[in-house]
Amino acid sequence: MRIALMLFILACSTTAHAKECPAEGSVYKIEGETLELRFVKATEPNAWSGLEAHLITPLRTIRYSMTASNGYSIQYLVEQTTEDDSENESSVEIFLFDENLKTLGLPQIDKSAARYIFLPGLGVQKYYNPAFDRDKEFVPTEMWRLQEC
Repeated sequence: MRIALMLFILACSTTAHAKECPAEGSVYKIEGETLELRFVKATEPNAWSGLEAHLITPLRTIRYSMTASNGYSIQYLVEQTTEDDSENESSVEIFLFDENLKTLGLPQIDKSAARYIFLPGLGVQKYYNPAFDRDKEFVPTEMWRLQEC
């Protein structure tokens, strides 16, 4: 009985934590990796989100804006490049989930943070990007988990 009660309390506290954490300032990690994904207020907000994503690796920080396609509404992170590097601009699909693995829309300043994020094409995109030929970085195809707000 005590174990069941402790599990119930733990489950409730995990759910409450996820609901109370704002998307702005949220940090995600892949277990066992040094990579971080952060959502911060966008320098140039767009119609889809007032936030941008920062992928922080041991070698660099990459900024992404967020958008979604019309119609079926696939959501994307779009790498922000300089005018000199515009030919390397790329996007990757982003899937966001709550604590029950229900899909969510793009992060918003005034909304709660997603509990999990899946970026299935990010590793391939970064590994084979010609801009990183000298400094290839491995990004595993794993679920990113909310760490802190």
